[in-house]
Amino acid sequence: MSLMKAGEDNGRNCFSCEGFCCTQSHNSMQISPIEAAELYFFLVTNEMWDDELISKLNDNISEYRLDYELSVGGRSFRRTYTCPFFMHKSLGCPIAPTHKPYGCLAFNPDKKNVSSEGHCSSRVDLLENIERPHQDISSQFEESMKTHGLEFHFSKLPIPVALLEMDKVLNN
Repeated sequence: MSLMKAGEDNGRNCFSCEGFCCTQSHNSMQISPIEAAELYFFLVTNEMWDDELISKLNDNISEYRLDYELSVGGRSFRRTYTCPFFMHKSLGCPIAPTHKPYGCLAFNPDKKNVSSEGHCSSRVDLLENIERPHQDISSQFEESMKTHGLEFHFSKLPIPVALLEMDKVLNN
């Protein structure tokens, strides 16, 4: 989040962009169970988790066939999809930066006043630095959930699939 804030302070922000990184043309975001839990509880706390959102998540999964794994020769491939939280306008994400998935936070403009696609990139180095300690925390989180009879059957999934899986695990 500090990288995103530093970029904003230097004029490298998303304020005049249409959000291409959130659309099917560039987005293949997947989140871990702990990121899904954090996002899920943010949505519940902010009264955004409702039947309309659940329907939107299911429609998103169906439209982009996110419930089917695509693999060739034993190698899985990510599907691209438009994020269900993308609102088709600049500054179009209702998710607070403090609750965004790490991959969203690491994808930032490379120059000032970006308004067209192709001028942003993902800071893979930051994601790798987060991923290592995050794996330990995720393992602890999953073990803790198991002791309470809650079990996750994924390491990473597209956002809408992970959120519905979280809801299923927590509410069954």
